[in-house]
Amino acid sequence: MSPIPRRSILKAAAVAGAAAQFSWALGAKDAQAAPRAAEADDSPVTLDWLEDGGLGAAPGSTVGVPWPKGVYQEGQKFAVQDADGKAVPVQSWPIAYWPDGSLKWTAHAVSSGNGKLSLSAGDAAVPDKKVTVDKSGGTITVSTGVITAKIGKSGATLIKSVTRGSTEIAKNGRLVLIRQPEIEDEDQGTVRTERFEG
Repeated sequence: MSPIPRRSILKAAAVAGAAAQFSWALGAKDAQAAPRAAEADDSPVTLDWLEDGGLGAAPGSTVGVPWPKGVYQEGQKFAVQDADGKAVPVQSWPIAYWPDGSLKWTAHAVSSGNGKLSLSAGDAAVPDKKVTVDKSGGTITVSTGVITAKIGKSGATLIKSVTRGSTEIAKNGRLVLIRQPEIEDEDQGTVRTERFEG
């Protein structure tokens, strides 16, 4: 393939630039702004799943929703309903703001519901079982209603215990770091590790 001469490129650029200056003579119209979008409102947004099965296929999903400028202000609460109109618990938080301070993007974590969901302004439904956190002395107790974990604030034991119902399923969980300072040849039969606890 032969290269294009520089002179040809410069000529073509000069002709294109001159033609652009006289486009009015060829009947070109002035540029117009795009038609204004319909005024934004706060009508419900339909959330639909790409995969079949809704949240059954992806439990604990989070979805992001963009908002037109000025529709919702910081602190707005959101509610979700399923196709039958039943309230579905949701946790919402802002992701981005417009320069005027209104919400640009929000995230919504939904734990249940199949098919289409509807997101609208309003108070979220309260879940049947709430996660509770209790800080007492040197222990933080987290309970999901099914599992209870006791976490130490200090000391060698990070997870003091994990129980499910009345059965203790784990206890005395510690953080352990194993450091291997160099690549070792396993054929020699010696493996050296150092153990750190904290």
